[in-house]
Amino acid sequence: MKHLQFMKHMVLGISAFSLFASYPVAEAAIHIPFPALSNTTTAVEPIQYVGPMLYTPEKQEVTLPITMVFDPIVSETAYDKKYVQNGTSIMSPSWFELTTTGLKASSKLSHDYVNGYKEKGYRVWPLITNQFDPDMTSKILANESMWERYKQGLINYATEYGYDGYNFDFENIHYKDKAQLTKFVDFLAKGLRTYNLHTSIDVTGYSNSENWSLVYDRKAYADAVDYVVLMAYDETWASSNIAGPVASYPWVRKHTEQMLSEVPASKLVLGIPFYMREWSVPVKGSWEGKAKSKTLAMSKALDLEREYRDVMRWDERLKGNYLTLTKKNDVYGKYDEKKPYEGILTKIWFEDPQSLSYKVGLVKELQLAGVAAWRKGFEASDVWPVLSFALDGTNTNSTEKEKAISDKKDHKKK
Repeated sequence: MKHLQFMKHMVLGISAFSLFASYPVAEAAIHIPFPALSNTTTAVEPIQYVGPMLYTPEKQEVTLPITMVFDPIVSETAYDKKYVQNGTSIMSPSWFELTTTGLKASSKLSHDYVNGYKEKGYRVWPLITNQFDPDMTSKILANESMWERYKQGLINYATEYGYDGYNFDFENIHYKDKAQLTKFVDFLAKGLRTYNLHTSIDVTGYSNSENWSLVYDRKAYADAVDYVVLMAYDETWASSNIAGPVASYPWVRKHTEQMLSEVPASKLVLGIPFYMREWSVPVKGSWEGKAKSKTLAMSKALDLEREYRDVMRWDERLKGNYLTLTKKNDVYGKYDEKKPYEGILTKIWFEDPQSLSYKVGLVKELQLAGVAAWRKGFEASDVWPVLSFALDGTNTNSTEKEKAISDKKDHKKK
């Protein structure tokens, strides 16, 4: 059923479908603009006035553990059911971009998408990106007079489409803008919370990169938003010249535990990968050249795992399967490390249900808020029983009220 409950709350004579909704206040009509809705990507119209909306979405309690899935493509077949029964399941379609002139909405915005997932028991928190453009982001953060436009646009879209919250994916930002970024996130989160909209923000693990890590004030975000999502993947970047895993267990655990010094466990969501990388490495004897990679979806890697299981190795330290193959003319072959070889070697550190079970196990062990997977369409079907089992019983009776009490206790201890 379309999310048009706000029609029940309309003042007589007001059309919920008009671009501008109005209602009587002190003998005058205040006009609240709704964003122009069309089948093309468009920026939100300038906000002429900001005031109380006709309809405030009902507050939806979040029950832990969270299972969030990022959905950047959207056009792929929707999930046919809620795969993890415990806690709150969230879909996060990539639908919004920040621009210097306003909020840019994807042409893929869809009532059917939202309603379809809600009928299956999901919540929908669209993702908002800064397009990973540091110079543009710097202009946005410097122009505080525009912030109200972004906030009001997000509120309007949530009211029209029935979103329950938003996910902020702001990456590659100049370090000099750190304070403004923190202020901007706080501004959006507080404004959206007024309309019962939840917020989460994605952050990387710890590194010396100013634009990709040091720019984040993770502790301040934890105070502002409802949840902080640790993107615990890309341990080895796609552009790396040296082959390596996407998310080895020791690396994930290290960054998770470190982040718990800044973010309460009840607010920290662990990002997990539904993908890995296939590395091509030129070799000649003991010499190895620069590696090149391509993304390999978990679902696409199953054939390799099955065919070469006899030469695949389990790495007990990294908690994952590892495979080295020869590759000539796009044809794989078994690699014998005892024999000299010259050519291209394929190296894969697998992300599969077995490796994910260890990482997701941290949710229960460390009492984290849940998991967030990148991305929909990359997963293998047998990953869901593993996630469901690993998250079974994890904080399932925890609600935001109980979480708030816990956070207060943690704050007092500090």
